Amino acid sequence: MSFVCGQRRTPYAERRTDILRSCLLAALGLTLAAEEGLGTFKPNVRYSTFDAPGVRIHVPADRAAALRPLVERAVAVYARMQADAGWTPERTLHLVLTDDEDAHNGFSTVVPLPLVNVQLGPARPESGLFTGEDEPIRTFVHELGHHLSNDRNHGWRGRLESVFGRVLPNEPLSLLVFLLSTPNHVLSPGFWHEGVAQWAETAYADPASAWGGRGRDSLTHMAWRLDAAAGAVAPADEWRLAYERWPYGNRAYLYGLAYTRWLSGAFGDRRGLWRVVEDQGRLATPFAFEAGSLASLGYAHSTLIERARTALQVEQERALAQIRSVALTQVPRLTPPQWRVAAPAWQNDQAVVLAGDGPHGAPRLMRSTPDAPVAGFGGRPAWSMGGVRRIGDGWVARAEAAVGGDRFARSQIELTDGRRTVLIPGERLMQPDARAVAQGWDVVAIQLVGAGEQHLVLARSATASVASWTVVPTTGRPWSPAFQPSTGSLCWVETDREGSRLVLAGPDGTDRRVLWQVRGRILHPVWDAAGGRIFCASDVSGVLNGWCVDLSSGQARPVTNTLGGVLAVVPSPDGTRLAVIDHDAEGPFLGIVPLDPASWPERLPQVELAWPAPVERQPLGPEATGADRADPAGPVPEAGPALAEPVPYSGLRELRLRFWTPTTMVVPEGGFGAVAVATDALLTHTVIASAGRSFHEKTPVGLFSWTYNGWNPGLGLVVKRAELDYNEQILASDGRLYDYDETVDTIEGRIGYGLGGFRRRWQAWLAVGLDDHQPVDSATDDYAGLTTAKPDPFVGSERYVEATIAYDDSLLFPTSYAREDGPSLALVARASDPRGNRLLGQAGYSFPVWPEQGHQVLVSGQLGWSDGPHDLQSRFWVGGDRAMGNPRGYPLTMARGRTLESWSAAYRLPVWRPFDGAGTTPWVTRQVVLEGFYDAARCGDQLGEGFWFRSVGVEAHLEFEFWLARFAPGVGVARQVDGLEDTAGYLSLGFRW
Repeated sequence: MSFVCGQRRTPYAERRTDILRSCLLAALGLTLAAEEGLGTFKPNVRYSTFDAPGVRIHVPADRAAALRPLVERAVAVYARMQADAGWTPERTLHLVLTDDEDAHNGFSTVVPLPLVNVQLGPARPESGLFTGEDEPIRTFVHELGHHLSNDRNHGWRGRLESVFGRVLPNEPLSLLVFLLSTPNHVLSPGFWHEGVAQWAETAYADPASAWGGRGRDSLTHMAWRLDAAAGAVAPADEWRLAYERWPYGNRAYLYGLAYTRWLSGAFGDRRGLWRVVEDQGRLATPFAFEAGSLASLGYAHSTLIERARTALQVEQERALAQIRSVALTQVPRLTPPQWRVAAPAWQNDQAVVLAGDGPHGAPRLMRSTPDAPVAGFGGRPAWSMGGVRRIGDGWVARAEAAVGGDRFARSQIELTDGRRTVLIPGERLMQPDARAVAQGWDVVAIQLVGAGEQHLVLARSATASVASWTVVPTTGRPWSPAFQPSTGSLCWVETDREGSRLVLAGPDGTDRRVLWQVRGRILHPVWDAAGGRIFCASDVSGVLNGWCVDLSSGQARPVTNTLGGVLAVVPSPDGTRLAVIDHDAEGPFLGIVPLDPASWPERLPQVELAWPAPVERQPLGPEATGADRADPAGPVPEAGPALAEPVPYSGLRELRLRFWTPTTMVVPEGGFGAVAVATDALLTHTVIASAGRSFHEKTPVGLFSWTYNGWNPGLGLVVKRAELDYNEQILASDGRLYDYDETVDTIEGRIGYGLGGFRRRWQAWLAVGLDDHQPVDSATDDYAGLTTAKPDPFVGSERYVEATIAYDDSLLFPTSYAREDGPSLALVARASDPRGNRLLGQAGYSFPVWPEQGHQVLVSGQLGWSDGPHDLQSRFWVGGDRAMGNPRGYPLTMARGRTLESWSAAYRLPVWRPFDGAGTTPWVTRQVVLEGFYDAARCGDQLGEGFWFRSVGVEAHLEFEFWLARFAPGVGVARQVDGLEDTAGYLSLGFRW
């Protein structure tokens, strides 16, 4: 939306072009907030529900029996953490266990309802989320850290919440209610949220296990160590969720954890973190974070953060000195800084193939040599960013998602030489290896089988159309299988609470032999060409390094000693070189070094991964008050109480009122009033009811809508009254222009895909409805008795059928968070009785021309056609507040017609990119962006007719973040090339596409 010369300028008023907003109304904020979370609840899945005190656990119905032990343990964990936190939430927590993705994740929200989701897919061993065996519980503990911090409200904020509920805002008035009533801890900085959650997952981990949470993880310490080596331990104003720095998270996670880890070491024996969280939540003023530690610790956060940063630098310098006590392995960087790269495979003695993901483009399979560090390899995408394995003659094996960006796409195995690709049948297959046989390939992989379980599977003589998978027996969780050259035997890694072990066995699991066992990771084992040695990576010393396991001697020798961390060491076919994935302060990279055992270190320094931070006990400050309460002594329970049989989940039975709020969007067309939103726990049903008065003539307006998203296709129903204002369209005999105002009563039913707004790419639906248009008497009274000249308005009822299809393929990059490249389009076809037919298409494409600097070329166009009568409401418009947006700089109506043609071309570039935060406040200044544009539009009675109206101009936008929201207000100046050839200035609340 933009504002031109002080007048309201909105998109064309036909509600069908944006009926989704009509269905969701003020719950639009709900949809946007839930997209990356609630959207993971896959449609067409039946759920069952376990009930326990204070918590309801929803699981896929067909996995309820398999998940019962996990559910019962989760109930015990929740009870334990509530007791430690000293807080029993009044609202029921909904825990949803899903297995929709081939990866591991989780999220937590308390607005509009307390909800935690844990994705049961595994975290890959090279990930900072990896725990070897217990990711679901550790992630649940992490999300409970969020939940038990945020689901508490006090004082007048709590009283307001008891009136309004947990409000999700989507316009200024509901935003004000949200800021005044939501639990104050929700408004804390992102680094504090993530610091508390990671503190919880580490504090409640079993110290006897090899996996102790991210506070004890080698990859977390690696990030701190390399920042310290570069003299770049980040200050608090850079701890922002949107500031991507490392491939395993970002500075908000890394340094939020560094801070809470320090607090635990400095004060945890007396004033534990739950006590700080409690005092933090009692602050009444929105965004009042700084003073939250005064009562518990006696110092403001800013003072404590600087102490924590200093202590972290000292600790990591000690670790650096230990590592440097043994000669370092020098690995030259071949790939660009700030890329993610995965384990490579040699194509020949000079080139390797690997998955690479730069900061400004899509992940790709690429080829690298010392002379050409980054080159394409067949144009193949690499959305899964997994390791690649050589299978001879230039071919490699890898796992890839079937559709990039589709959260429900399953992983599959690809064999490719860069020109030809063979897909091996089967789904949810990861970490493959293959070897050529006469009839095709023998293929081995890790297969996900649901409920967080996985198997090592083997397919003999697989082809592009046939694969029969058999399970290879394992102990623990299997990873990274690899065929031994010539013999066909297998090695793989197994993990359990004791750590990792490297196993060698026959392809049927017989003749099993454990080659090496460590408390930590073993990553990506690769055979040398002779089949006598296995090269891999391990963090057994506290630092990830390359290792070599010799089958004849049974010994494991370190291959590298690095300041960073090695994820893979891959020998070349001729045995002279190693391709290494290492890290420096700019992230992971590929390097190639000689394979020379004489240069390998005899030993590796042991680096301590201390928890809590190894700092002296700090005295409490003079403002500290209240009783002591120490940090909890982990771990969480290993088992829980037996639960009754689950019951089938019913969205209708779970439907509850979530919030109501005053709003300026009673209907999408606007209006003052109130809106109430009800949903079930999984958001399969969304019900919205609103009532109020319109902006212009103060007529009653309101809406009732119901959307069902539990199945595809979804269903929707909307009953609505709205007022539409056609600004200055009636010329009266007194020489003045008057508005035409009408009320539109609508009842509409809908069926289609994407009705809930959870699908970011394709959306499609069919709507059938009835509209009734009536003029507003108070508006017609203004020109009653005068002779008028105006287009005839449509008055009365119409029946319509409408089909909509839309697609949006946009990528985000971490400098501008604008659409980087890809198309977006929408097509709406409408047949109305008696108003005829109408077709409207909109499309756009953004091209990165200098992605490193955020430069883009944007082109877009619109095409509209109607065969109906020339009534006021059906026409297309150029200029004025009824126009579709092109061209900019025409505040007055210039033309109307049955057809519309418009296009725009723009060049967008940032002119200032500070990306600075303001201490621990929610404010982040991102960048100032300049856009030059050329717009054109015309209307006529037929396509190809009409006079073109064009404009040229420039817009400047300030992009900033406040709390979790990003804004881009701007100012623009447009010169009319046609028409009055005037110059117009205007304000804009965001970028145009």
